[in-house]
Amino acid sequence: MTRVTAAAPGAGAKGTGQRTGQAGMASAWALCALLAAGVAPVRAATAEAQVAREYRAQAALDIGADGSITAIGLSGEVPATLVAPAREAIAHWHFKPPVRGGRAVTARTYVRLALQVVRQTGGNYGLRAVYRSNGPGLAFPVLPEYPRNELRQRGQGSVVMEAIVHPDGTLTDIHAASHRINHPNPGAFIQSAEAVMRHAVAQPEQVDGLPVATRIQVPFVYALNSISRSEALSRQANRDAAPKAPGDVSPIGETVALDSPVQLIAGPPG
Repeated sequence: MTRVTAAAPGAGAKGTGQRTGQAGMASAWALCALLAAGVAPVRAATAEAQVAREYRAQAALDIGADGSITAIGLSGEVPATLVAPAREAIAHWHFKPPVRGGRAVTARTYVRLALQVVRQTGGNYGLRAVYRSNGPGLAFPVLPEYPRNELRQRGQGSVVMEAIVHPDGTLTDIHAASHRINHPNPGAFIQSAEAVMRHAVAQPEQVDGLPVATRIQVPFVYALNSISRSEALSRQANRDAAPKAPGDVSPIGETVALDSPVQLIAGPPG
């Protein structure tokens, strides 16, 4: 495995404060060196490994009839220097292929995953690919709007939307499968999530070279976190722009395919 190890600059410096500052500089230098020089994948990081940086990504995977991965297409917030080790890590995954006419056939699926730059003992770094879910490829060009009245009343909660991705990429049967809202009328939250689903861009899964339909569920979280009542009222009073869901965390969770023709049977922990 390729290792990138930091050596603290100014090794002759004295004093606790200087050593602390040098350690921080060394850590930052190591991560920069990692991204510049590249790093090999880590299939099973030790328990002591710490995540220095995480990137969300989606991978289009072509699956052979034996369940191995034959092609990988990465998209998302992946630095160019991490693409090669990410592909190498993902290539070790194994899937259960679909069966048609009594024989296993090829498939294409889209995997949601996290790419984690892990800091290991001795100041070494590696890359870990963590499987989240697979199914049709999905992109959401429209983000959820936080309902104005519910924002004023500090309503919050979660909604799980369900839909069918058809072979032509269209979504139908869009509806709320479940919801947990601390508000007597959850309709505004459901309408907000429905609007996002109606604008979703989907890439259907494929079986034996042909696109197929897949039923999916997508969770939405509406959380005010530490927003104050005065800020909520201020946002509600601003009629010029619809409020977006507050917070730094994406309000759209991981898509789950309920009947994907492809299932992961061997992959990394996590």
